[in-house]
Amino acid sequence: MEKPPLPIKTKIAAWWMIITGGVGVCFFIRVLAEPGIFGGEPFGEFFQFLLLIIFGPIFIVWGGLFLSGGIFLLKRKRRCGWWLSVIVLSLTVLILIVLWKLVLPPLILIIPLILLLLDRKNFWKIAS
Repeated sequence: MEKPPLPIKTKIAAWWMIITGGVGVCFFIRVLAEPGIFGGEPFGEFFQFLLLIIFGPIFIVWGGLFLSGGIFLLKRKRRCGWWLSVIVLSLTVLILIVLWKLVLPPLILIIPLILLLLDRKNFWKIAS
């Protein structure tokens, strides 16, 4: 018996999360690994090292959650995939808006969240 294909909105949201998580982690590590990015010889290197040690693991874990949510959606893991994706996207949008008062990144992340919420019933029927 052949499995029905995933809804297109769910596929788009899953790949969007995978790409966003991978690019976000790679970009953050690349920026922090760039020598002299914070200027000033003694303080700049120490500050850069401190940021890498503190924020590096946080961004790696958060990017891993993005990647995991997208992969679980593609593998049709109904409970962990859909819920993980919705929670991670919602928290990320909330944190970006409330803490950093950013507008563009949350708009980029709202799109897959809306796609997941619109296609919830179809995904849950297929993933059952």
